[in-house]
Amino acid sequence: MATYFIDLDGVFFRYGTMVPLPGAVLSVRHLLGENHQVVFTTMRRRRGNQPRHLGLRATEKVLAGLGLSEARLVGGLSSPRVVINDEGAVAVNHIRNAPLLYQELAEVRHEVLVEQIYHGFAAIAWVSWKYKIGEDADDYVQTMQVTQSLLDCGGFDHADLVRRYRRKSGYAMNGKELPAAGVYALYPGQISKLLQSEDPLYLASDGVTDGAAMKVAGLAALYHPDLADLVKTVDQVTRVTHASGAARMSAVLIAVRFRQILLNEQPESVEQLLVRFNEALAMLDIADRDRAFFRQRVDTAAELAREESDPHTLLMQLAQAIGLEHLAWSTPITACFWSFRGTPDFKKWFRHQKEKRIRWHTRKHRRFPLPLIRHQINGQTLREDVHQADRAYLHKLGELEGYEKCRAGTWRKSIDVDTFFSIAFSLVATEQGIEGIRSEVAAAERLFGDDLKALAGTLAQTLVARRGQKTGVA
Repeated sequence: MATYFIDLDGVFFRYGTMVPLPGAVLSVRHLLGENHQVVFTTMRRRRGNQPRHLGLRATEKVLAGLGLSEARLVGGLSSPRVVINDEGAVAVNHIRNAPLLYQELAEVRHEVLVEQIYHGFAAIAWVSWKYKIGEDADDYVQTMQVTQSLLDCGGFDHADLVRRYRRKSGYAMNGKELPAAGVYALYPGQISKLLQSEDPLYLASDGVTDGAAMKVAGLAALYHPDLADLVKTVDQVTRVTHASGAARMSAVLIAVRFRQILLNEQPESVEQLLVRFNEALAMLDIADRDRAFFRQRVDTAAELAREESDPHTLLMQLAQAIGLEHLAWSTPITACFWSFRGTPDFKKWFRHQKEKRIRWHTRKHRRFPLPLIRHQINGQTLREDVHQADRAYLHKLGELEGYEKCRAGTWRKSIDVDTFFSIAFSLVATEQGIEGIRSEVAAAERLFGDDLKALAGTLAQTLVARRGQKTGVA
């Protein structure tokens, strides 16, 4: 058996963090499982380490939590490191922050992809389970409907997706069956317009809300290797329920962010996302006016994400300058750029839970956990000048009256907390994992009855098959 000396920063952990790189944990577990010895080498020190939170004691706890306590840890080692051995000396120059893969086993990358897809789904399920808003779980339900339609039909099938939106959801929450598409039957949103129509190939004629961006996790998992395929399919799915350029761009933005993470294209880089998003926008037929308005909000959010590293502070700044409204250029953009600074300790956002009695469309009182975000941010947090710019843009689109009717008295009084968490947490979980909520994810999966790990495996296997068809390799 061999001994593997593995550097921590930039090889196992993303440089200067405690976040394992894609493939790192699985690769080391595989080595240990084959009785190889693993020695982590690092400049980190037990005493006087700068920064203190990356010291050896804290690092040992993180490694133990990842199930890697069998590996040894040697600190205080400067670079470069020279190995002098009488036989069998092998050196690998690893590109900083690249995935750490056990090259002899192709299935490791497959396992990494399955884990990443699963983590994204699990975060969405966990948010719906944790939040439990009445009979409403549209983020999760529609994510599953889109994903299953793509899998069962071998790609986008317009009629099949419309049928899935219209039929019974098959899910239940709080002891009641969730309605079609997982949203209140009386809610005057984009899905209700589809439900009221009998057209088997229904296409939206309007729609500026954020519902288009909340259901692309499975779609991104299946189409992420090819940007053109991804953009085309996202747009096809989006236009069934949302016609506005802003809604279409919001769905593409989130899908491109998922792609950046799944391909490990500098997932910490705001600039890299903007490069790919610009490429994606060039593939969309969208009016210059809509493109300019949306890009202005994206650029503002990007600048905030570049300058602020604290997730709490960044969220407040984004809520002020971009918003957490139900608008397509609001919550999706905030969630996307907050994900660059988000951490996987998702529970802390619900740490100070309170219960509040509110009256829903069913006219029944229900109790639900009030997340930490509610104590800091509300409908009035958005700057007044940004709010007025939103109204002016909606008026130009001819959507102001319809949006105000849809939001019926909640505009400026509420924020789209569950959709923010669903999008943001699924992005962060895809990149950084779900260790902080893994014990509760099982309960969320039981609530909905889906085997999300198996679904992730099916998506990854389908992706391999699609690649083979394109390249002609069996």
